[in-house]
Amino acid sequence: MFAQHLIKWPQAGLVAGFLLGANFAFVTPVLAETCQAEGNCNIPVKFTGVYKENTCEISIDGKGDDAVVQLPKIATANLQSEGSEAGSTQFNIALKACPANTNINLYFVSTGIAPDTATGNLKNVTTGVGMSAGVQVRLRNTLNNQMRIDDPSTFQQYVIPANGGEVTQHYSASYYAGTANVTSGLVNTVAGIELRYN
Repeated sequence: MFAQHLIKWPQAGLVAGFLLGANFAFVTPVLAETCQAEGNCNIPVKFTGVYKENTCEISIDGKGDDAVVQLPKIATANLQSEGSEAGSTQFNIALKACPANTNINLYFVSTGIAPDTATGNLKNVTTGVGMSAGVQVRLRNTLNNQMRIDDPSTFQQYVIPANGGEVTQHYSASYYAGTANVTSGLVNTVAGIELRYN
């Protein structure tokens, strides 16, 4: 079973911020039978889904499931070569009220704009006047390993104890030079959080 949550990075000066939010969603396929006779059409609709005893509550930096992670303003000189990183900013995601004795994998997914498939990073969702070009946002887990967007294999695991108590993990977001010619401006990006219950 999985639940999906929303995360966003708001605009800032060269370079940006990051907003986290949470929306739980259950995928429920709908099946409908066809009409047998015109004018006498009762179509039974069938729903299927997965029920879990409960899902986790998410708290991002202690501010609930909607929070902004603001990256600092930096100079483009810090991102002169392709692949360079700067402005690393820590944020925390706590899971609480989870099913007891459960391992939960948290990973990041795209929402609205595809990530850079080569780097696995978030791209600037807004382009044009005043927006930075070539700057991406890279996410890392507690062990400082990159968490590629839309890649469930780059997860952070939460081991929920028998009492179902709160578990917090640390993450970081940083600017990343997707090209050798980044320009100054604002960065605005968004990602989702997905939880997989094991």
